[in-house]
Amino acid sequence: ISNSYSTGAVTGTTTVGGLVGRNYGSSDSINSSFSTGAVTGTTNVGGLVGFNDGNFGNSIRNSYYDIGSVSINGTNGLITLGGISDNQYQTWVAGKYASLNPASYFTQNSSGFYQLRTAQDLLNLLPFTEENFYATQFQLTANIDLTNQPGWFIPYFGAQQFDGNGFTISNLSVNQPYNDNIGFIGILGGGGSITNLGLRGGSVSGSSHVGGLVGDNYGSISNSYSTGAVTGTTDIGGLVGQNYGGSISNSYSTGAVTGTTDIGGLAGFNNGVI
Repeated sequence: ISNSYSTGAVTGTTTVGGLVGRNYGSSDSINSSFSTGAVTGTTNVGGLVGFNDGNFGNSIRNSYYDIGSVSINGTNGLITLGGISDNQYQTWVAGKYASLNPASYFTQNSSGFYQLRTAQDLLNLLPFTEENFYATQFQLTANIDLTNQPGWFIPYFGAQQFDGNGFTISNLSVNQPYNDNIGFIGILGGGGSITNLGLRGGSVSGSSHVGGLVGDNYGSISNSYSTGAVTGTTDIGGLVGQNYGGSISNSYSTGAVTGTTDIGGLAGFNNGVI
C-alpha cells in the first residue's frame, strides 16, 4: 500500500485499523499513507493499523494519523502505531507527505545525539522512531515529568539508541487494555538500545506483552529501571513484558505487577539474555 488514504469510520472487534486492520507485510508494505476516520474495536485497535505482524520499521514507513483529531474507541489523543501530533501531521501534509526531519525539532550535540529535555520533545519524537531513522540517536538532557501528558508512549522504537543519560522520566501513564505491546516503548527493535534511563512512578496497562519500560524487547536494555505498576494479561513484567531475543543487563524494576499468564517482577517471559 503506497500513497493511499482512508477517511471513513471503521468499526469491528479484533484487529481494527483506520487504514489496515492487520498488516502482514515485511518491506515497505505501507508507505506514505494516512487515515483520518474514527476507529472502534475491542482488541488490537489502531488509528492507522490495528495489528502489525511484521517489523514496524520495515513494513510501515512515513505513514501516520493525527492523534489530536482521530478518535479511537471514542477518545482523541490516543497513541498507537503511526500516531503523531497535530502540528507534525499538518506539517507533513503541507510538505506533500515528504519525510519529516528530526533536525527541525531537536538540537544535535557533537556526539550526534538529538537532545530531549521536555515532554513536548518526547511527543515530537514519535515520527522518528521507525527504522528509516535506524542510525539516529536520542538523549535526555533533563528530567521529564509526564503528569500533564497522559497516554504518551512510543509504540515502536527502531532508531539506534535512547540514552537516558542518567536522567529520569516520571509519571508515565498508559492505559490501553485492548492493545498488545505497551510500555514506555511498546516494541524495541532488534537494532535498538535503551541505556541509563530511569522511569519513576506512573502505571502501564495493556493486554499482552506489557512492561514498565518495554512491552516486547528484541533489542538491548542496560543500566535502566522502572518503578511503576504494570497490569495486563499475558507476558507481563515490571521492566519488560516479553524479552524475545533481546538482552537486559544491570537493570531492575520495583513496581507491582498484575497479570494472568507468564508474569514476572522483571520480565514476564524470557527467550533472550538477562
